[in-house]
Amino acid sequence: MTGWRVSPEGVQQVLTGVDAAATSIATALTGLSDQLSAAVAGTRSAEVAEAMQAFVEAQTADLTLIEQRIPSARQAVIDATNAVTAGDLEMATTTQALAASAWTPDAGAFVRHGGSVPY
Repeated sequence: MTGWRVSPEGVQQVLTGVDAAATSIATALTGLSDQLSAAVAGTRSAEVAEAMQAFVEAQTADLTLIEQRIPSARQAVIDATNAVTAGDLEMATTTQALAASAWTPDAGAFVRHGGSVPY
């Protein structure tokens, strides 16, 4: 790989997908408690109720972390994309300025050589 190529439009498209997935996760987690309660009630088993409660308690911390990290990760992607884009613009501006200053045409040389410059 010779360098980075970032397409802000492509990044936006991916983030739109992330937003949709995050919304789906939040919706699923919101309804999970009611569905688990209904499942436990349907079994009428104290052992199943205890097992389900233990499972939910064990997974809640991880699911909460995932849900909390999505906005932070999303913002990090936006910040990185903005930094790369700004860097690209700065490099392009610097390169253009250096190229423009590397050679200044000498109109007098054209006249001194009878209309052709021997470069």
